[in-house]
Formats: sequence, structure tokens, C-alpha cells
Amino acid sequence: MRILCVNPFLKGDLINPRAGGKSHVSLMLTRQLQREGHDVAVFPFPERLFGKPVFFQPGEDGPVRILPTMAAGGEGVRRSSLLSARRLGGSSEVSGGWITRWMALEGLRAAVRGFHPDIIHSHQSHSDFLLFHQALGDSTPVVLTHHTGALGFHLSGYAHINFVSRALLEEAAHGDRVDPARA
Repeated sequence: MRILCVNPFLKGDLINPRAGGKSHVSLMLTRQLQREGHDVAVFPFPERLFGKPVFFQPGEDGPVRILPTMAAGGEGVRRSSLLSARRLGGSSEVSGGWITRWMALEGLRAAVRGFHPDIIHSHQSHSDFLLFHQALGDSTPVVLTHHTGALGFHLSGYAHINFVSRALLEEAAHGDRVDPARA
């Protein structure tokens, strides 16, 4: 299976002092998926990475493919893409105005078109990533591993949510924010 992992603070706690438990666990899950034979790429939203895919060797396992998160439109500027970026409004993560949001949207478009994932696995419950994915009009299912102690954003848009806490799952289901059948 081809899995696009949306990991926060990609570089991990050894390189990036902002990184902590969630980034470490999400990178461990990414490496485990590789060991199980899945074709995995990482999209470190909302970090601003330009250029070509690179490989990161976080340990003894094989390298992890890192896809750029920003692009400038590739085969010409699509008016619909520019309008989508403007409609995304002031994203809490992708600062810098609508042009930066457009570049993030185009980076995601390039990642999805170039990698062709069967599934997108996000590790960010407090993220606008799902809004960017929906703006593409892409039908790849997005699943969430919910790592944090607060419910998060846009939970109803995920195809499936893995809660690490039974109490948080019950809170989400009780508040009608998540269909228990998708968790």
C-alpha cells in the first residue's frame, strides 16, 4: 500500500528542539509501516520545504522519503487553485497570506499526483491539513491518528480516526464530533 504520512516537526527531537513526543511517535509509525513493506512518503505539513524529494535516515532503518510541501504551480497557474487558496482564509498554520497558502496547496497537489497514495495518514489533530486536502478535490481517504489530549479540528472530515485515548473517543462521540463507527 502507498501511504502518504502527514507528520509534524519532521526532523525529530534530535535535530529540531521544538519536536517532541508526537513527532517522535509519528516517525516511529512511519518507519514501522516501511518495515511491513508499505511504500511510505512523508509530507511534513506545515513546514515550508521546496525542491525535490529528499531522503532522511533517522536511524538504522532505511531512509524515509520526504516530499516538498511548497510548489509554484508546475504546469501553469490554475485559476481554480488560486481561488481555492484565497478561500482557505487565514490558516492557523500556513502563515504569510494567500500566496503562501496557494504554494502549500500546490505542494500538496504535487505530492498527491506524484506519489499516488492509497491512503493519507495524518498525525495532526489540530491542523488545517484536511481543509487543504479537501480544497484539492482529491478522493484519497485521510485517516487520523489522534495523539493529543484535546479533540482537535475538522474531525468529521476524516475517513477514520485512531484515538489513543478511550476517554477522548467517548468525548468526541458524545459531542457528535465523530461517528463512533469511523473511530
